[in-house]
Amino acid sequence: MNSKARMNSMALLNSVARINSATRMNSSDWMNSETRMNSMDWMNSMNSTTSAVRGSIVRLQHHLTLRGTDDRRDILYVHSPMATVNIVELERNSPSWSEIVEDIVKLERKIFPKHESLARSFDEELRKKNSGLLYIDVDGHVAGYVMYSWPSSLYACITKLAVRENYRRQGYGGSLLEAAIGRCRTRNVQRISLHVDPLRTPALNLYQKLGFKVDCLIKGYYSSERDAYRMYLEFNAE
Repeated sequence: MNSKARMNSMALLNSVARINSATRMNSSDWMNSETRMNSMDWMNSMNSTTSAVRGSIVRLQHHLTLRGTDDRRDILYVHSPMATVNIVELERNSPSWSEIVEDIVKLERKIFPKHESLARSFDEELRKKNSGLLYIDVDGHVAGYVMYSWPSSLYACITKLAVRENYRRQGYGGSLLEAAIGRCRTRNVQRISLHVDPLRTPALNLYQKLGFKVDCLIKGYYSSERDAYRMYLEFNAE
């Protein structure tokens, strides 16, 4: 191969090299651009999905209404479109009094030991002027209830708090307790007390979460083998 041919061959090889290099650069740029576009599309898609999920959650939230009072409170959000949920104050002149009390008595007997149950005297206890009861109504069924009383104008007691087993771990107990505290506060009480078995950790944690403090340990409160913490929630005098 003469000198001129070698020069032409070298020039051809250099041209091919430049073309290959340009092709790789264009391919890399295209891939980077495409990757960036795909990444941005994916992020936008995720943001849209997140917004949609949040919107769905908002749409599924059911505000509980404390009926029997003039004020409305957002006590609990229930992430289920299947149930209509209300916290209801049991009124003495309610036409459904007997039906509701019967349902609560059945639940009382199922949850509490015989010596702790008020099943036999529930109707009598509820008819006292200084007592009240709130219950959660889920599609016409009692899912849980809280009973409270105010022995004096200065303090009140949470007598009972119970939630049906298949409705537990959904915030119902906390919502009932908050509602009862709210009702007691309308009477301007300065202190609310309750009793709880120290071994019932979920209940103890709930009470502490809502501000209750342990006052003392009462030996043999429930039975000879079961003690109780007396707990209290105190409000500043207004």
